Amino acid sequence: MAQVRWALSALTLDDLRECAVVYQAVPGHLRCLGQLEGSPELEAWRPDRPNCWYEWLSAGGVLQQDAPLILRPSVRSEHPAKWYLEDGSGRALAIVQTVSSRTEGQIVVYAYIANIPDRASTFMQSRFVELLQ
Repeated sequence: MAQVRWALSALTLDDLRECAVVYQAVPGHLRCLGQLEGSPELEAWRPDRPNCWYEWLSAGGVLQQDAPLILRPSVRSEHPAKWYLEDGSGRALAIVQTVSSRTEGQIVVYAYIANIPDRASTFMQSRFVELLQ
């Protein structure tokens, strides 16, 4: 049986553009950051609660290894995104929102990426069976 694996990876803007965010982030709109980029909905987006990262990221800050996002492969409802942000939708939205203050190819965040799903997980079996096939 394959062991569950997480890979710590450095992500660029292009990587983030391939990620889907939680559907509540921008209700009624596309979830893929690459499709949201430059849209009025993304420009108007703000976090729904106080946090310690929005101002920093809005000023062009970069999230370091000690503040990683968590990604898994996307499911059909999240396409055309390649990845889904299990944790970090708000931080990723803030980074893509300020794309003009960043350099293409620049590492903007670190993330743990699930390489092999946990087949024994009842959560995965009930919610994401397509990732287990």
